[in-house]
Amino acid sequence: MQVILVKDIKDVGRLGDRISVKTGYARNFLFPNRMALPATDANLKRFEDLSRKELKKRAEEKAVSEEKAKGFDGKSISVSVQTHKGRLYGSFTPNDFIRLAQDELGLELTKRQLNMPDHIKETGQYKVEVILHHDVSATINLTISSDSEVAAPTSFDETEEGEQTAAEKAAKKDALDKARKAAAEAKAKAEEEAAQQVEEDESDEEASSKESAEADSETAA
Repeated sequence: MQVILVKDIKDVGRLGDRISVKTGYARNFLFPNRMALPATDANLKRFEDLSRKELKKRAEEKAVSEEKAKGFDGKSISVSVQTHKGRLYGSFTPNDFIRLAQDELGLELTKRQLNMPDHIKETGQYKVEVILHHDVSATINLTISSDSEVAAPTSFDETEEGEQTAAEKAAKKDALDKARKAAAEAKAKAEEEAAQQVEEDESDEEASSKESAEADSETAA
């Protein structure tokens, strides 16, 4: 089935593309979600005006992005951090890059625009791709160097090893809390059963005394 895309669809096509898709895909997904129109003569004519406006808008956005990219493509930024045994004392994240780009280049970026690892743990040079538009990107050279070597971590929570240690401690604490709770519940149950047993014994003793008194009374009579 021939359809006209009215939105960009990843791995399918761009707005304005005339493509062939399965009838079920078009009727059950594309049409209900207003992502495409049947490629009829009427729809083609109707779409031409919308397409021209949208493509003009996109061309303007692309031109702005290209101009912006020229301003910082190939620029370099650097940061010095503490390290421990040759590795970063902690890690360098996209949020760190965003703050650095703002401070050194005056760039306002979001995490979605960056193509870089979530956690960099080694010093060195990196190339970070900044995506400004579907067809426009720029590259910033990032250098991470050692500011000073930390002899031993003072807060393991900031290291990969520390995160594991913290997780193990949390697991042990949780297990200990559960064991204590179970012991307390068992103790409370035992005390309750003991109290109940005492109560039953007292009741039996009272009944036995009553029966003995009645028997003595009958004998005396």
